[in-house]
Amino acid sequence: MSAAILTLFLSMGATPGEVYVYRGTVIADKGDPVNTKKTFELSVMVHGPAANPKLLWTVSESGRGAWPWTARFGKASLDPRWQMVGAQLPAVLYKHEGGNSAVKLLSPLYKAPKKLRAGSSWKSGKLEYKVVDSRKVADRKVWRIHVGNGYGRKRTMLIDQKEPLVVAMRETVFIGQGQQHELQMRLVKSSKLKTPKEVAAVVGAFEKLDQLRTKAKLQVRKPRLNLNKGQLTLLRKDLPAVAEMAKKSFLAPIVLAATKETRVQRGRSGAIAELRRQAIGKKFTQLTFTSLRNKQVSIKTQGKVTVLHFWAYRDKPLQEPYGQVGYLDFLNRQSKKKSKLQVYGIAVNQQLANLAQRRTAIRSARKLKSFMNLGYEVLADAESQTLKTIGDPRVAGVRLPLFVVLDAKGKVIHYKVGFYKVRRDRGLELLQQVVTAALKKDR
Repeated sequence: MSAAILTLFLSMGATPGEVYVYRGTVIADKGDPVNTKKTFELSVMVHGPAANPKLLWTVSESGRGAWPWTARFGKASLDPRWQMVGAQLPAVLYKHEGGNSAVKLLSPLYKAPKKLRAGSSWKSGKLEYKVVDSRKVADRKVWRIHVGNGYGRKRTMLIDQKEPLVVAMRETVFIGQGQQHELQMRLVKSSKLKTPKEVAAVVGAFEKLDQLRTKAKLQVRKPRLNLNKGQLTLLRKDLPAVAEMAKKSFLAPIVLAATKETRVQRGRSGAIAELRRQAIGKKFTQLTFTSLRNKQVSIKTQGKVTVLHFWAYRDKPLQEPYGQVGYLDFLNRQSKKKSKLQVYGIAVNQQLANLAQRRTAIRSARKLKSFMNLGYEVLADAESQTLKTIGDPRVAGVRLPLFVVLDAKGKVIHYKVGFYKVRRDRGLELLQQVVTAALKKDR
C-alpha cells in the first residue's frame, strides 16, 4: 500500500481520532434464533501517521458466552489488502454444544484495488468480489458488494462511496463442527476526538493497559480468567492510573470491567484461602460416592495416599481442564505400580442432582472417560455431600475443578482450586510433588 493511497484514505474521512461503533449478531442457521443469538458491539479508532495507520479496538458482547476483559481490547495494523493484522485482533466468544469458539470480526475499513462502479469485479486470494449496485443507507450512499468463492457467496458488504468504510456486512461463518451461522454487523455511530491531546490520551491508555496485561502475564484468548495473588496485587496497584487515563473514552468500560473483576477475584481468593485453611487437616477414614453403574462405592483412605479430582466430567461441551485430566491420568498410570496410591475422578454437576437428568449426566461421564481413555475410576457425588464436607469452592463463586490429596492416614494435605501450571515434560508438577512427598512419608 503506497503512502499516497494511505494519505488519500485519511483525507477521505477515516482520520486519526475517528471512532466507529458497530453493532452485530451471530445466529445459527438451524435451531431457535432466540437461543442461538449472540450480540456484540465493536468500537474502532484510527490513529497514527498517514504512512502507517493503526487501529485500536474494543468489544462488548452478550449471549452465548463472553470473553473476560483481557480479550476485549487490542491494537492492529492494516495489511496491503486492508485487513487487520496483529497479535490482538477482535473476536467474539460463541458458546455451543461442543465447547467455545472464537469468531473473528473483519476490519471495518475496506479499500478496493480499483475504482468502484456497478458491475466491476476483482479477485483477492481465493475470493471473488463484485459490485452489485449502488444504494442509500440512512444518509450514506454505498456500494453493495458480493464476495464469494467456488462454493457460493460468503459475504455481502456495503461500502461507503466517500470513504473506505464498511457501513454494514453479512457473512457466513462455520462454528464448532461445521455448523453454519450468520454474522452481521452495521455501523451505528461515528465520532471524532477533537484534539491531538485527546487522541494521545486514548492511545496512551491502550498502551498502558496492554503493558499491564503483558506484565501480569495474562493470556488473551482464555474463556476463563483465574488471577493468582501476584496478578491481583499488580492489577490493584496499576489499574487506577489506567482508569484515570481512559475515563470518558471507549476504553473506559474495559478498564471498569478489569477493576470489578479484580475486586471480585480478590474476594474469592480470600474465601478460597479460608476454605483451604479449614480443609487442611480434616480426616476421612472412608468416603462414599456412587459408581457410574449407580452403585454405592466406599473408598477406604487409610493406608493409601488418595487423590480426588472434583469436576463436571461431561463430554459436551468439552472444555478445559479436560487436558489436565489427561495429565492426572498420566500421574495415575505412572504410579500404578505403587499400590499405596489411589486416584479418583469425582463427577459433580447439576444434572446429577436431578433424577430426571441423572442418566444423561452418567452417560456423559462414561463417554468422557472412554474418549480420554482414563485408567482411573470415575465416581459421582450426586448431591455434592462429600464435596461440601471437604469444602465446596462454589460457595465462594468459584467453578470447579478441585484437587484434594489425602495422606495415608486419611488427612487432607492438599487443596487446590482451578488449574495447575502445566509443564509438558513434567505434567502437573505441583501435584506430583505433593503425591511423591506423601508416599515417601508413608514408607
